[in-house]
Amino acid sequence: MRSLHRIYSQHPLILRYINQLSESWTNGKYYLAGQIKLGHDDEITGEHFDMIEHTIKTTIPGGHMMDYVALDRSTEDLNELRRLVHLIR
Repeated sequence: MRSLHRIYSQHPLILRYINQLSESWTNGKYYLAGQIKLGHDDEITGEHFDMIEHTIKTTIPGGHMMDYVALDRSTEDLNELRRLVHLIR
């Protein structure tokens, strides 16, 4: 996250993750696409993307609308993160 933050310091998605780092319930971590707990210095890898994609594809949301909203947000975050990482590599 540190390298993404350095390059995309004002990107809304990156700022959301950076803000999450300081929230008391996260203990200095953030949840990549709402799925994987990582630290600020942890590198985001293709394996992380694969794990998130698998989780999204295999999760059957409950009957509550917020379950669908959470999966939608994870999918959007995943796609945007892939795009950002691809641009810097």
